Amino acid sequence: MYNNENDLDDDNESYIPTELKVVVIGVSGVGKTSLCVRYVHDEFQDFSPTIGASFLQKIVSIGNCPLCLQIWDTAGQERFRAMTPLYYRNAKAAIVVFDATDDHTFIQAKRCLQDLKKHVPEDIVISICANKIDILKNSKGGSSSPAQIDQKLQDAIDFAKQYKAAFFQTSAKDNIGVNEIFQDVARRLLKMHMKENERQLMMAKRRKNSESNPYYIERQNSLERVRLNSVKEYDRVGCC
Repeated sequence: MYNNENDLDDDNESYIPTELKVVVIGVSGVGKTSLCVRYVHDEFQDFSPTIGASFLQKIVSIGNCPLCLQIWDTAGQERFRAMTPLYYRNAKAAIVVFDATDDHTFIQAKRCLQDLKKHVPEDIVISICANKIDILKNSKGGSSSPAQIDQKLQDAIDFAKQYKAAFFQTSAKDNIGVNEIFQDVARRLLKMHMKENERQLMMAKRRKNSESNPYYIERQNSLERVRLNSVKEYDRVGCC
C-alpha cells in the first residue's frame, strides 16, 4: 500500500496522469469560483454567480506522480439546487466552502454536505473550507469579538471532525491556504487511488487462484495427472 510520496519512481514520464473529479460546493457568494481560479490560474477577481457549473483542471505532482484534478465549480444559487446532484457523479473529492464572516453560509454548507452524501460513495475525500478568512481576522472592532470568531472556527472544526474531513482556512483574495487545501485533496486522493489499485490486484490474484476459475481447475488437474503418472512410473520401475 502507498504510504510515502517519495516511494514513487522519480521518472515522471512513466506515469500517466490519473483524472480525479473534485466538486466544490456551497451557497452562492462564498467564493467558490475565486478559490478555483486562484488555485488554477493564480488570479483573483470578483465573479458573477456561477450558472450550472464551471470546469477547470490542473495537473499536480505528488511524489513525482502526476494527477489531473478535474475541478467542478458548482452553482450555489437555490434555483440550481436540483441540478447540483448531476455534477456529483463520479466525484472522488468534495470541497465544502462557506463564508467565514457569514454564519448563514455555514449552516447552508452543512445542508450541502448532507445532500452530497446521498449521491456519492462513502469513501469520498471531503474538505471543509472557511473562506474569506482575511475579512474575519481583520474584523477587530467589528460586530464579532475574538471569542466569537474563535467559536465560529471551532464549530467548523468540530463539523469537519464529524465527517472525518480536513479543515482549512482560506482567502482567495490574499492567497491564504488555497494551494494547501487542493494539495491536501490531491495527496489524499493519491493514497485512495493507490489503495484501490492494491485492492483490485489482490482480488485478481484471488480470482486467479480460486477453485471457481476454470483455468485454476485445469491447472490443478494437470498437476494431479503429472503426479499420478510419476507414481505409476515409479511403481513400474520398482516392479522390474
